Amino acid sequence: MSMRRPIDLVLTQDFDEDRESLWQSLTDSTTLADWLMPNTFRPVVGAAFELRAGPEDTDCGGTVRCRVLTLEPPHLMVWSWMEEGIGSPTAVSFTLTERGTGCRLAIRHRGLASAPEEESFRQGWQEKCAAFARRVGSKGDDHARSA
Repeated sequence: MSMRRPIDLVLTQDFDEDRESLWQSLTDSTTLADWLMPNTFRPVVGAAFELRAGPEDTDCGGTVRCRVLTLEPPHLMVWSWMEEGIGSPTAVSFTLTERGTGCRLAIRHRGLASAPEEESFRQGWQEKCAAFARRVGSKGDDHARSA
């Protein structure tokens, strides 16, 4: 088994849409299923939920068990993230920041992971960010980095 080390993946995307519209796309279970995965999500702090990987989610090992840790509408949501086959829980945050007439979405995935797990997370989030942009529209200005 590969050694786990701290990871801090950040992906950002600029959108023409306002923050409230993007917040709705992040916190509505049906819309989340359109771009992320089928789920049992409820936007309530402390609520446990599952994301169920489909056949197109080759980077994800089945079910992801999550819990809403922070919910500060319309700008911050944090989940715990425990993926099948991954040894320890990680955290995923969604931050919306107003920028001019639009908004920037930052998705941040932090925790302990092996190098293969980190690469799987990176590839998965890049694909999901692209799906989110197709779902709601974007300016095409996206960035990915590891902190």
